[in-house]
Amino acid sequence: MRFAAVIFRVFAPCALTACLLAGTALAQTLTPFSQSELDKYLIDYPAVVKFLDEQGGGMEAQQPDMLAEIRMTKEFEGFLGTKGWNTQRFLYVTRQLASGIVALQMADQGPRIQSEFEQTKAEIMKSPDLTPEQKKQFLAQMEQGMAQTKAMGDASKLAPGELALIKANKGKIFKAFEIE
Repeated sequence: MRFAAVIFRVFAPCALTACLLAGTALAQTLTPFSQSELDKYLIDYPAVVKFLDEQGGGMEAQQPDMLAEIRMTKEFEGFLGTKGWNTQRFLYVTRQLASGIVALQMADQGPRIQSEFEQTKAEIMKSPDLTPEQKKQFLAQMEQGMAQTKAMGDASKLAPGELALIKANKGKIFKAFEIE
């Protein structure tokens, strides 16, 4: 479906995105990330994605339970340790970056995305190939995905100064996450 591709392209900037939907309490208890920490993250991120791909947990593994298993393995924690990261801190920075990116994307492209969302809903409803139950199921999944996306892009979840850092480094972040 076109909407699924739009959501993935716009709102799933990295292989770790699914783990970002886990609670926000951690984000409120850790120190905001700094420019130097962001720079280190952007240098290390490609190696982390490669590691996850090699472990079977890269872009193909978008289910939260799969990533939860991978991110909590001794191997993954050890790998992050070799890069100088505490696992929780790495996931904190990932979560905050993803929230900030989604917030920026919603601000920049929200009306277009909402329009595409509505068009896709209309296409589903008109589809002669889908049963009423399938239509209902697809629409429910879309609504849930949109609600999760909006919640994830809530800029109030970011610590003071983080959104400014994300805005200032948007080009580098988008390049690292391969966002167009």
